[in-house]
Amino acid sequence: MAALKTDVIVLGAGIVGVSTALHLQKRGRDVVLLDRHTRAGCETSYGNTGIIQSEAVSPYMFPHDVRALLKYALNASSEAHYQLASLPNVLPWLLRYFLASSPKRAAATARASLPLIQRCLAEHQELAAEAGASAAIRAVGWLKVFRDEAGARRAEAEGVEVRAHGLGAVMLDQAALHALEPHLTGLSGALHMRDPGLVADPQGLAQSYADLLVRRGGRFVQGEAKSLVQSGAGWSVETAQ
Repeated sequence: MAALKTDVIVLGAGIVGVSTALHLQKRGRDVVLLDRHTRAGCETSYGNTGIIQSEAVSPYMFPHDVRALLKYALNASSEAHYQLASLPNVLPWLLRYFLASSPKRAAATARASLPLIQRCLAEHQELAAEAGASAAIRAVGWLKVFRDEAGARRAEAEGVEVRAHGLGAVMLDQAALHALEPHLTGLSGALHMRDPGLVADPQGLAQSYADLLVRRGGRFVQGEAKSLVQSGAGWSVETAQ
Protein backbone atom coordinates (compact mmCIF):
# COMPACT_ATOMS: atom_id res chain seq x y z
CA MET A 1 0.00 0.00 0.00
CA ALA A 2 1.47 3.36 -1.03
CA ALA A 3 1.94 5.94 1.71
CA LEU A 4 0.93 9.56 1.14
CA LYS A 5 3.18 12.23 2.57
CA THR A 6 2.07 15.55 4.05
CA ASP A 7 3.27 18.28 6.39
CA VAL A 8 0.21 18.23 8.64
CA ILE A 9 -2.65 15.83 9.40
CA VAL A 10 -5.72 17.52 10.90
CA LEU A 11 -7.91 14.99 12.69
CA GLY A 12 -11.63 15.75 12.43
CA ALA A 13 -13.44 17.89 9.87
CA GLY A 14 -15.72 19.82 12.18
CA ILE A 15 -15.69 23.61 12.02
CA VAL A 16 -12.56 23.76 14.20
CA GLY A 17 -10.73 21.20 12.09
CA VAL A 18 -11.53 22.74 8.72
CA SER A 19 -10.71 26.26 9.96
CA THR A 20 -7.40 25.05 11.36
CA ALA A 21 -6.58 23.24 8.12
CA LEU A 22 -7.26 26.35 6.03
CA HIS A 23 -5.07 28.57 8.20
CA LEU A 24 -2.22 26.05 8.10
CA GLN A 25 -2.59 25.86 4.32
CA LYS A 26 -2.40 29.67 4.12
CA ARG A 27 0.92 29.43 5.95
CA GLY A 28 2.34 27.23 3.21
CA ARG A 29 1.76 23.80 4.73
CA ASP A 30 0.63 20.75 2.77
CA VAL A 31 -2.45 19.65 4.73
CA VAL A 32 -4.51 16.46 4.88
CA LEU A 33 -7.89 16.82 6.59
CA LEU A 34 -9.06 13.44 7.89
CA ASP A 35 -12.54 12.49 9.08
CA ARG A 36 -14.46 9.24 9.58
CA HIS A 37 -17.21 10.60 7.31
CA THR A 38 -17.08 11.42 3.61
CA ARG A 39 -18.19 15.01 4.26
CA ALA A 40 -17.18 17.73 6.69
CA GLY A 41 -19.22 18.77 9.70
CA CYS A 42 -21.21 15.56 10.12
CA GLU A 43 -21.01 15.32 13.92
CA THR A 44 -20.98 18.15 16.49
CA SER A 45 -20.77 20.81 13.79
CA TYR A 46 -23.89 19.39 12.15
CA GLY A 47 -26.21 20.08 15.07
CA ASN A 48 -24.67 22.89 17.10
CA THR A 49 -26.39 26.24 17.72
CA GLY A 50 -24.63 27.96 14.82
CA ILE A 51 -23.70 30.99 16.95
CA ILE A 52 -20.29 32.58 16.39
CA GLN A 53 -19.95 33.87 19.94
CA SER A 54 -17.82 36.97 19.68
CA GLU A 55 -19.32 38.13 23.00
CA ALA A 56 -18.30 35.03 25.00
CA VAL A 57 -15.31 36.64 26.70
CA SER A 58 -16.10 35.90 30.34
CA PRO A 59 -15.48 32.25 31.31
CA TYR A 60 -17.99 30.10 33.15
CA MET A 61 -17.07 30.36 36.82
CA PHE A 62 -16.94 27.60 39.41
CA PRO A 63 -19.78 28.38 41.84
CA HIS A 64 -18.91 29.79 45.26
CA ASP A 65 -22.48 29.75 46.52
CA VAL A 66 -22.99 27.02 49.15
CA ARG A 67 -26.45 26.07 47.87
CA ALA A 68 -25.19 25.68 44.31
CA LEU A 69 -22.20 23.63 45.47
CA LEU A 70 -24.49 21.32 47.45
CA LYS A 71 -26.71 20.80 44.42
CA TYR A 72 -23.73 19.86 42.26
CA ALA A 73 -22.29 17.64 45.01
CA LEU A 74 -25.56 15.68 45.13
CA ASN A 75 -25.69 15.38 41.32
CA ALA A 76 -28.98 17.24 41.47
CA SER A 77 -28.28 19.57 38.54
CA SER A 78 -28.46 18.89 34.83
CA GLU A 79 -25.53 21.28 34.26
CA ALA A 80 -22.95 18.85 35.61
CA HIS A 81 -22.67 15.22 36.62
CA TYR A 82 -19.83 13.27 38.18
CA GLN A 83 -19.08 9.75 39.40
CA LEU A 84 -17.94 9.47 43.00
CA ALA A 85 -15.24 6.94 42.08
CA SER A 86 -13.68 9.51 39.72
CA LEU A 87 -13.55 12.30 42.29
CA PRO A 88 -9.94 11.63 43.45
CA ASN A 89 -8.73 12.05 39.86
CA VAL A 90 -10.64 15.27 39.11
CA LEU A 91 -10.34 16.89 42.56
CA PRO A 92 -6.97 18.63 41.86
CA TRP A 93 -8.41 20.10 38.65
CA LEU A 94 -11.60 21.18 40.45
CA LEU A 95 -9.50 22.93 43.09
CA ARG A 96 -7.56 24.85 40.43
CA TYR A 97 -10.86 25.73 38.72
CA PHE A 98 -12.28 26.96 42.05
CA LEU A 99 -9.24 29.17 42.71
CA ALA A 100 -9.26 30.52 39.13
CA SER A 101 -12.91 31.53 39.56
CA SER A 102 -12.25 34.36 41.99
CA PRO A 103 -13.50 37.73 40.65
CA LYS A 104 -9.95 39.02 40.18
CA ARG A 105 -8.70 35.96 38.30
CA ALA A 106 -11.86 35.71 36.23
CA ALA A 107 -11.46 39.33 35.13
CA ALA A 108 -7.83 38.66 34.14
CA THR A 109 -8.91 35.63 32.10
CA ALA A 110 -11.56 37.70 30.32
CA ARG A 111 -9.05 40.45 29.46
CA ALA A 112 -6.63 37.88 28.07
CA SER A 113 -9.37 36.19 26.02
CA LEU A 114 -10.83 39.38 24.54
CA PRO A 115 -8.33 39.98 21.67
CA LEU A 116 -8.80 36.40 20.45
CA ILE A 117 -12.55 35.96 20.89
CA GLN A 118 -13.67 39.34 19.56
CA ARG A 119 -12.02 38.46 16.22
CA CYS A 120 -13.93 35.21 15.71
CA LEU A 121 -16.78 36.66 13.62
CA ALA A 122 -14.43 38.68 11.40
CA GLU A 123 -12.23 35.59 10.89
CA HIS A 124 -15.22 33.49 9.84
CA GLN A 125 -16.49 36.23 7.54
CA GLU A 126 -13.11 36.29 5.79
CA LEU A 127 -13.03 32.50 5.38
CA ALA A 128 -16.66 32.42 4.24
CA ALA A 129 -15.96 35.09 1.62
CA GLU A 130 -13.02 33.08 0.28
CA ALA A 131 -15.23 29.97 0.19
CA GLY A 132 -18.06 31.79 -1.60
CA ALA A 133 -20.33 31.27 1.41
CA SER A 134 -20.73 34.80 2.79
CA ALA A 135 -24.52 34.46 2.75
CA ALA A 136 -24.25 31.65 5.30
CA ILE A 137 -23.33 34.08 8.10
CA ARG A 138 -25.72 36.75 9.39
CA ALA A 139 -24.48 39.33 11.90
CA VAL A 140 -27.71 39.49 13.91
CA GLY A 141 -26.58 38.50 17.40
CA TRP A 142 -28.69 36.32 19.69
CA LEU A 143 -31.33 36.71 22.40
CA LYS A 144 -31.18 35.55 26.00
CA VAL A 145 -34.83 35.64 27.02
CA PHE A 146 -36.33 35.69 30.51
CA ARG A 147 -39.78 35.25 32.04
CA ASP A 148 -39.56 37.01 35.40
CA GLU A 149 -37.82 39.71 37.41
CA ALA A 150 -35.13 37.34 38.68
CA GLY A 151 -34.23 36.43 35.11
CA ALA A 152 -34.16 40.12 34.19
CA ARG A 153 -31.69 40.87 36.99
CA ARG A 154 -29.38 38.06 35.87
CA ALA A 155 -29.57 39.22 32.26
CA GLU A 156 -28.86 42.84 33.20
CA ALA A 157 -25.82 41.78 35.23
CA GLU A 158 -24.54 39.80 32.26
CA GLY A 159 -25.17 42.77 29.98
CA VAL A 160 -23.14 45.04 32.26
CA GLU A 161 -20.26 42.57 32.15
CA VAL A 162 -20.39 42.26 28.35
CA ARG A 163 -20.52 46.04 27.84
CA ALA A 164 -17.53 46.47 30.16
CA HIS A 165 -15.47 44.73 27.46
CA GLY A 166 -16.70 47.13 24.77
CA LEU A 167 -19.21 44.67 23.33
CA GLY A 168 -22.85 45.29 22.48
CA ALA A 169 -25.61 44.05 24.80
CA VAL A 170 -29.03 45.71 24.96
CA MET A 171 -31.91 44.97 27.33
CA LEU A 172 -35.28 44.58 25.59
CA ASP A 173 -38.58 44.95 27.44
CA GLN A 174 -41.62 42.88 26.50
CA ALA A 175 -42.78 45.31 23.80
CA ALA A 176 -39.33 45.57 22.19
CA LEU A 177 -38.91 41.79 22.25
CA HIS A 178 -42.35 41.29 20.68
CA ALA A 179 -41.52 43.80 17.93
CA LEU A 180 -38.31 41.90 17.14
CA GLU A 181 -39.71 38.36 17.53
CA PRO A 182 -43.55 38.49 17.41
CA HIS A 183 -43.88 34.70 17.63
CA LEU A 184 -42.28 34.53 21.08
CA THR A 185 -44.93 34.59 23.83
CA GLY A 186 -45.00 34.29 27.60
CA LEU A 187 -41.75 36.20 28.03
CA SER A 188 -41.12 39.48 29.80
CA GLY A 189 -37.98 40.55 27.94
CA ALA A 190 -34.53 39.61 26.67
CA LEU A 191 -30.89 40.55 26.58
CA HIS A 192 -29.85 41.07 22.96
CA MET A 193 -26.18 40.19 22.38
CA ARG A 194 -25.52 42.37 19.35
CA ASP A 195 -22.07 41.28 18.17
CA PRO A 196 -22.28 37.52 17.45
CA GLY A 197 -22.99 35.99 14.06
CA LEU A 198 -25.56 33.33 13.24
CA VAL A 199 -25.07 30.39 10.88
CA ALA A 200 -28.32 28.71 9.79
CA ASP A 201 -26.50 25.65 8.36
CA PRO A 202 -23.30 24.92 10.35
CA GLN A 203 -22.64 21.68 8.46
CA GLY A 204 -22.97 23.47 5.13
CA LEU A 205 -20.46 26.13 6.19
CA ALA A 206 -17.98 23.49 7.35
CA GLN A 207 -18.33 21.72 4.01
CA SER A 208 -17.75 24.94 2.09
CA TYR A 209 -14.50 25.42 4.03
CA ALA A 210 -13.45 21.84 3.23
CA ASP A 211 -14.23 22.40 -0.46
CA LEU A 212 -12.05 25.55 -0.38
CA LEU A 213 -9.20 23.55 1.16
CA VAL A 214 -9.39 20.99 -1.66
CA ARG A 215 -9.60 23.68 -4.38
CA ARG A 216 -6.39 25.13 -3.01
CA GLY A 217 -4.54 21.82 -3.20
CA GLY A 218 -5.30 20.28 0.17
CA ARG A 219 -6.67 16.77 0.61
CA PHE A 220 -9.82 15.59 2.37
CA VAL A 221 -9.65 11.88 3.16
CA GLN A 222 -11.83 9.42 5.02
CA GLY A 223 -10.18 7.56 7.87
CA GLU A 224 -10.14 6.76 11.57
CA ALA A 225 -8.32 9.15 13.89
CA LYS A 226 -7.75 6.31 16.38
CA SER A 227 -5.30 4.73 13.95
CA LEU A 228 -2.84 7.59 14.53
CA VAL A 229 0.58 6.32 15.65
CA GLN A 230 4.00 7.88 15.95
CA SER A 231 6.24 6.74 13.13
CA GLY A 232 9.88 7.73 13.42
CA ALA A 233 10.15 11.50 13.49
CA GLY A 234 6.55 11.92 12.33
CA TRP A 235 3.12 10.36 12.55
CA SER A 236 1.03 8.03 10.41
CA VAL A 237 -2.68 7.35 10.14
CA GLU A 238 -4.66 4.85 8.07
CA THR A 239 -7.29 6.09 5.65
CA ALA A 240 -10.01 4.29 3.69
CA GLN A 241 -7.60 4.33 0.71
